[in-house]
Amino acid sequence: MKKHLAIRRHQQLKAALTPIEQSRLSPTQPAPVPCGCAVQVRRLAPVAAGTRSRYVAFDRGAAATLKVGDDGRFQRDLFRGFLAFDGGALPAGTAVRGATLRLRRVAATDGLRGLELDLQLGYLGKGPELARDDFDAPASSPNLLTTAAPSSDGAWLEVDLPAAALAALSAGGRVELRLRAVDHTPQFQPRNVEFHLRGSDAPQLVIRY
Repeated sequence: MKKHLAIRRHQQLKAALTPIEQSRLSPTQPAPVPCGCAVQVRRLAPVAAGTRSRYVAFDRGAAATLKVGDDGRFQRDLFRGFLAFDGGALPAGTAVRGATLRLRRVAATDGLRGLELDLQLGYLGKGPELARDDFDAPASSPNLLTTAAPSSDGAWLEVDLPAAALAALSAGGRVELRLRAVDHTPQFQPRNVEFHLRGSDAPQLVIRY
């Protein structure tokens, strides 16, 4: 009886994890639960999301995708993606134990070396609305991490956020993320990746508490 209960609990906890976390568990290995209590999961949609360009002429307006990289023609780091999440959407008193950013690839060109992530506690630039000055605005945690872009269209990028972000979300604060291409030498061919911004494939922050 105890064995059946343990297996059932393992299945419940595993279902609450992201696909990457599930892949790390063996069939007999229990899911990690730091506090010894059930894991709850909530998926937050961004309160602000979009692409900003280094130059006004390349602004994309209300495009349906989040674009990072450049369009070639010897440009560099032309487009950056921005996402903001509000911890105020969580129940009062929530202690966030994990947060995973999920983005689904729409399309990409060859040659993109990777993506870098900047994190801002609060908001970048002069206010909560996304603006052009957010492009180069100082961040609380610049160069927080580097990751490869998804290798195929339809694949998901999953990035675990650090403790500083978890604390801000637990306190009901705002966390803003800036994605940019890993620096490279300008060339004629475009190097970029685009992610869904709308519908069921839109960005999400998977919160575990």
